[in-house]
Amino acid sequence: SLSATIGYKFYDPVKFHIIELEKNKLLKAELDYEDFKSEIFSKASILFIDLQLAHSKVDIAKKAFKSSNSSLNDAQILNKALVVSDIEVFEAESQLSRDKKFLNDKINDLELVTISLSEIIGISKEEIKKHKYHNNILGFWEMDLKESIKFASLNNNDIEKLKFDLKISQNKSDKELGKSKPTLSLVNSLSSSINQGQANIVPPVDFHKTGSEFQNTIGITAKWNIFNGGKNKFIRQF
Repeated sequence: SLSATIGYKFYDPVKFHIIELEKNKLLKAELDYEDFKSEIFSKASILFIDLQLAHSKVDIAKKAFKSSNSSLNDAQILNKALVVSDIEVFEAESQLSRDKKFLNDKINDLELVTISLSEIIGISKEEIKKHKYHNNILGFWEMDLKESIKFASLNNNDIEKLKFDLKISQNKSDKELGKSKPTLSLVNSLSSSINQGQANIVPPVDFHKTGSEFQNTIGITAKWNIFNGGKNKFIRQF
């Protein structure tokens, strides 16, 4: 024997709103993803500019250190020749010490920026150090403040996400309201059986005889919670 039942809800007010709810959640998640991707790209861009600036500062510090070292050598030679005093030699040594500290600080800053950029873009710092980067002008921002604010408001994903939040809340509200509405389903029940032999006859029985039954039923069922103490109403308001 075989029996099977197939049911299809052709009117389900709750399911419809659940589909809309999940669709709006997906659209909002896509915006979150785009924001996260843009944030990483912005951080990487800023760090790359900082890397260029750090390289420039190291070059400046190296030139300053080289100049101070040259000045100290000149002062020491002139001091031996009794042209300049010991105080000027001490001043030159102090300046060299300050420039050396300045150079070390800028080298450390360059190292920190390189590490940060390496972490965010997934390239080893050794690979980044193989290349030297210099600042270049990419372009000019030609919009005034009002135009910039208007442009930002039109392209702000946060505003779009708030709109989806509103739609999601509305979907949740409609879903709770849908629980108070009836659900209609189309049901098809099929049963079939095959038997061998004979029943309800006077012997002898012929066991070679076969018989079968087939039954198919189509119906519509409805489910309606007509009273639940106003629970769905208050959840919807919440």
